[in-house]
Amino acid sequence: ATLFDVVEFRLTDSRVRLGAIDQLEPKSTHDDADQAHEIGLVNAIHAPQDLLSYAETRARKLASLPQASLAATKALMKSASAPLVAETMQAELLHFNELVAAPVAKEIFAAFLEKRAPDFSAIAPRHP
Repeated sequence: ATLFDVVEFRLTDSRVRLGAIDQLEPKSTHDDADQAHEIGLVNAIHAPQDLLSYAETRARKLASLPQASLAATKALMKSASAPLVAETMQAELLHFNELVAAPVAKEIFAAFLEKRAPDFSAIAPRHP
């Protein structure tokens, strides 16, 4: 991991758009891998039989680098997203607290404890 890798990561990260990611199918296909590569979500595609060998080679290369260099690179990569991650976690916590107290969650917890399927028929739908 070099400074070039960090710059490349940041440039790649900035090209990825949620709309493009949403277009990927939830199943794993070769076409989806190609599309993920095109939008910059992944930087390489490997055949399943070659993946372990590639990962081991890459891991050996990273392990051979000076630890201080790796730590600095990791810190640089994380620093760009740290404010966004903190903000997102805070927003997620607000939604989680609201949802966990909702009637739907109470039914899910009760059904789990009673070892039955949840029944949402008596719960009024929530409108945003």
